[in-house]
Amino acid sequence: MYESISNRSVRIPENLTNFLNYLDASQRVFSLITHLMYFILVIRYKKLRYKSYIFINHFMLANFLYCAIYLFFIKSEMPGFSTSRINHFVCLSASFCWAVFKFLRYYSILLVSIHRFIAVYHISLFKRINKSNFFMVYSIALVWLISTVIAFFSRFVFQTSYGTNNCFDGYSETFSKSLYYYMVTVILGMAAPTFSVIVIYILIYKRLRYMSSKFFRKKTRSSRKKNVEESESVVTNRDYPSSNCTILKNFEPLTKSDTQTNGSYSQKNSSRTTFRTCKRTQTKFANQFLAINFFLIIGFVALSVASVRNLLSDFNAGWYHWIQIFRIINIFTTSLIPLITLFYPSSVLKSVLK
Repeated sequence: MYESISNRSVRIPENLTNFLNYLDASQRVFSLITHLMYFILVIRYKKLRYKSYIFINHFMLANFLYCAIYLFFIKSEMPGFSTSRINHFVCLSASFCWAVFKFLRYYSILLVSIHRFIAVYHISLFKRINKSNFFMVYSIALVWLISTVIAFFSRFVFQTSYGTNNCFDGYSETFSKSLYYYMVTVILGMAAPTFSVIVIYILIYKRLRYMSSKFFRKKTRSSRKKNVEESESVVTNRDYPSSNCTILKNFEPLTKSDTQTNGSYSQKNSSRTTFRTCKRTQTKFANQFLAINFFLIIGFVALSVASVRNLLSDFNAGWYHWIQIFRIINIFTTSLIPLITLFYPSSVLKSVLK
């Protein structure tokens, strides 16, 4: 009887390990498929290739590269892969590229939030930026440079070695180097851009509330003025009712024909956006990027906990299943990002499919 109980206790961890490995591999493939679907729609529909989408498309490219290099994880986890001389250069290149793409995701969404911030606070600067390629090219090159520098320091300066079963995770020679590696990758590589995005979107929502209150005050003053003019017109032209006129004044437009609407730029010269339209549009995109950042935070926390195994060797052996679960959560949140971008808010996809 005791032997059967012990066999069951051994069989349960084995079944759990196999299930987590299958779920891990399926999530990596699913994440790659969702990003491929996004880029197929980008190629298919011109509106998704407008300049207003360049930064979000670059963010999706960073996620796609991150998911693609993650598929290499499956091959590298085979026993003895990282110890083979033939695969030494492959492991070195893959580990460095994986680190670059990992940090590039977070700095790319920071770039998107800065672009949104400029659109809400400085509309004239926003229009000049979208008419010129200078800001877009150099800002994208800057986030690539930052991600590469952080990856270089974390991989070569702190001299992390290969892990026992894969090319991606390893340990430094001393505990202090491992601690510095963890702090640089987690705090500077992921936490700093993530919480910067949160601060920026707090400022964006504050500005949107100000725009809404300003529009309400302007509308109230205009309606009062309209009522006064109507009453004066009725008193003055009592003998000639046909001459009574209602004076309707349009609200002052915030932007003109090239104002962003549903993520794209209107091509009609006569189109104008009022405070209400601009506030509604910017609120939709603020909610969208806030949802994206929410899942990035979940992935950041999961990846940070899983990265503790680079700091504590005992953590990798005793908490293997939990590390696997946190890694699956990180991959799953990554796969949801293109779906959120396309379907939330729904007006984005509707405007594309028109």
